Amino acid sequence: NVMGIRAERMTRMATIEIKMLGGFEIRVNGKPVLAQLAQSRKATALVQYLVLRRGERVSHKVLTDTLWAGERSTNPDMALRAILHRFRLMIAAEGLEEMKDCIVTSRGYYQWNPHLDCSVDVFEVNDLSELARKESDAEKRSRIYEQIVNLYDGRLLPQSASEPWVESVSVRLHGQYRTAILNLLELCKKGRIEEVMFFYNPEELFQGYPDDAEVESWFALAKKVKAALDGAGILMSINPWTTTVHVSRGRKFTEKQRMFQPMVGETGTVSPITACPFDPHWQEWLASFFARIAKEISPTAIWVEDDWRLHNHEPSMKYGGCFCPLHLARFEQETGIRTDREQLLKNILAPGEPHPWRKPWLKVCRDSLLEPARRLYEKVHAANPQVRLGLMSSGPDVHSVEGRDWNLLKEALSPDAPLPVRPHLPPYTEVYALDVSPAVSRQTVSEYDCPIEIYPELENSPRCGKYSKSGTFSVFECYHSALFGSSGITINHYDMMGNGFSLDYDFPEYLAGAKSVLDALTALKLSDRDSEGVQVLYSPGIAEHVRTSSGGSMAALVNGSIGWSGVFYKLGVSHGLTKEISGAGIRAVSNQTLRAYPDEEIRRLLSGKLILDAPSAEILLERGFGSMAGIKSAEWRTLDGDGYAYEEIVGGKESLY
Repeated sequence: NVMGIRAERMTRMATIEIKMLGGFEIRVNGKPVLAQLAQSRKATALVQYLVLRRGERVSHKVLTDTLWAGERSTNPDMALRAILHRFRLMIAAEGLEEMKDCIVTSRGYYQWNPHLDCSVDVFEVNDLSELARKESDAEKRSRIYEQIVNLYDGRLLPQSASEPWVESVSVRLHGQYRTAILNLLELCKKGRIEEVMFFYNPEELFQGYPDDAEVESWFALAKKVKAALDGAGILMSINPWTTTVHVSRGRKFTEKQRMFQPMVGETGTVSPITACPFDPHWQEWLASFFARIAKEISPTAIWVEDDWRLHNHEPSMKYGGCFCPLHLARFEQETGIRTDREQLLKNILAPGEPHPWRKPWLKVCRDSLLEPARRLYEKVHAANPQVRLGLMSSGPDVHSVEGRDWNLLKEALSPDAPLPVRPHLPPYTEVYALDVSPAVSRQTVSEYDCPIEIYPELENSPRCGKYSKSGTFSVFECYHSALFGSSGITINHYDMMGNGFSLDYDFPEYLAGAKSVLDALTALKLSDRDSEGVQVLYSPGIAEHVRTSSGGSMAALVNGSIGWSGVFYKLGVSHGLTKEISGAGIRAVSNQTLRAYPDEEIRRLLSGKLILDAPSAEILLERGFGSMAGIKSAEWRTLDGDGYAYEEIVGGKESLY
C-alpha cells in the first residue's frame, strides 16, 4: 500500500453531469437519463459537439458541415432542425426541467447553455491540468495529478474516435493524462517501489458487497493504472478490502444479498453484513468477483484480506462467530449431536479438562474457511492461471481458536506454488524501539511447513503517514523483516481515503535509501528456521487444549504463546520460534503451551534446558513433573506494591511477597 488510488470522487455533484471519457453518459441529479439518445447517431453527435465547444456559439453552417462531413444529404439544414426538435422532445418526455434550455439557439447560432449547473469530465481534466502546470508545490501538484488519474476513464468518446472534431481533443486529453500518470510513477521510481497494491472499497469508503454495476468505474481505473505501471516495469496487485467483511460500518446486505447467511456471534448477535463462510451463495459471489479481477485486470496477485476469519467482526458479537444454523448443522454432521449456540458454548468453554465437543467444533470452524478458499482458487485459476492468491493474516494464537491449519490453507489457496503471505507486523503507531518485536510475523512464518513468500504487513494506524510513524522507524521495521527471511514487505503507510503521497511526500526517499541494504539482505536467503539461541515453543493447535477458569467468551481460548520473544528482544537474547519439542538448545514456554503436549514429550523437554514462566511451572506441578523442574510447591500471590524485586534463594531461605 505504497500508493493509495481511489475510484470514488469527493467533489460536489452538479445537477447535470456529462461523462465523455471512456464513453458517453448524461446524468441528472445522479441518475442516468436520455437513454433514447443512443438510438440517434446524429442527435448524439450534435449534443457531444456542442458540449465540447464549452459554451461557444456555433453557426448553423459549421454544424451541418461538421455533422454531415463527406455525407450526401439533400437538405442538411432541415435535418439539423429536425434533430434538435427530436432531442427536445426526449427531454420533455422524461420531464427533465433541468435540461429544458440546455441548447440555446439564436439567429442561426447554436450553443450549449453555459449557465447550466453542469459538470463535464473533459473540462475538469483540462482545468486540473492547467492548475497542476501553475502549481509550484510538488505535494499539491501530485494531489492534482491523482485527481486527473481518477477522472480519466478512457479515451474521449471512443464510439466517435475517428471524427476529426473528437480526435484533436482526444490527443490533447490523453497527453494530459500521461503527464499525470508519469508524475505518479516518478514517485514510485523515487522510492524504488517495485509493486503498488490497489485497494478497492477500503476502510471509511466501505460500501458493502458491490454489485457488477458498482464496480465498473473501479475496473476501468484499475485497468488504466495497470497499463501505466506495466509500462514503467512496476507490478500491481489487487486487495479487495472485504471477503467476509471486517465490520459493518453501518452497512447492510442489499436486497440481492439477503440470500447470504449472516454470521452469528457468540452473543447471538446477527451481523448486518458479515457473511458466514459456509454459505454457498456468498462463496459463489466472492469467487466470481475475484475471478473477474483475475480475468479483466490480470494483477500479479489478488490478496485475501485478514477478515478471512471468524473473530473480530462486530463489537456486539464479542469474540465473533460463527454460530449460525449452517455451522450448527455442520457440527451435527460431524458429531451426530444436535445442539444450539448456548449449549455448545457452555460445553466448549467449560472450566477444567477440555470438553469432548471442543475438538470437533474447531474442525468445523477450520473447514468453514478452507472450503471457500478452495472455491476461490478454482475460480481464479480457471479465469487466469497466471494470477496468484495471497493471504493476509492476524496472530496465529487467535487463529488457533478457529482451528486454523496453515498448511491446509496454503494448499487450498496455492496448491502448486509458494503462497505469498502477509503476516501482521505491529505496532500500528511508532513506539520506543525496544518495545518492538516482530514475533507475530515470525510465528506466522514458522507455522508453514511448505515454501512461501513472505511480505509482512508493516502496520500503520490511523494511516496518517509520518504523523503515525516516521520514515526512520518504518525503515527500522523493514530491516527487522529482512532479518527473518522476508521476500519483501508491504507498507501500509498512507491513508485509505485516496490522498496518496500527500501526507508524507518524503517517505519514498527513506525507502530508496534503505533499498540497497534490504536487497542485499534478501539476497542472503536468510531463513528464520536457522535462527540460533533460545527457541520459543508454541503449539499450532493450542486452542484445543487451553483450560478456562470460567465460561464467558471464545477469547478465553487465546493462549498468548510467544511472550518470551518480546522479553528476549529487550534483553538482546538471540532466539527463534518453534513448534518442535525435540532439538538441541534451550526451549522457552509460556502460559498454557505445555498443555498441548503428552507426558512423554514433557519428559523429553525437561531432559534439556527449559525457561518457564509461572503458569508453565504450575502446569508442571499439576501434572506431576515438579521434581524434574526443581519445584516442590507454588501458589499465586498478589504483589502489594507497584514494583518487583529480584528474588534469590540462599541457604534454603527465601523471601515471600
